[in-house]
Amino acid sequence: MSEIVEPMVAMKMSLEEFVALKAFVSWKGTMCEISDGNKYAMRAMLDELCTSLHQYYEQNHQNDLSERFGNIILLLSSVFAVGLQFVESHHEVAFFDLWQLDSLLVQLLKCENH
Repeated sequence: MSEIVEPMVAMKMSLEEFVALKAFVSWKGTMCEISDGNKYAMRAMLDELCTSLHQYYEQNHQNDLSERFGNIILLLSSVFAVGLQFVESHHEVAFFDLWQLDSLLVQLLKCENH
């Protein structure tokens, strides 16, 4: 988790940047489940998100616009890596029946397999 939190703290991430990161994660995480016809619309929304974030930087962080934008994009790989580790560890717990998992969590993990 430190590979996500430490860069966020180091760059003093604003609420707007956090919301953009959250949107990127939400949309990129579901791209594989979207039909080809809707992927075009999703990509257009991701482009709009990039444009909005860039405009935010132009208004507030003119000196380090490229660096901050790049840091947000680079954080995506860390977020997805930590998410994958979470899913893998919970699959191991379920497989070896180490302890009882919450039914909602089990449902979520089953959706990950499809």
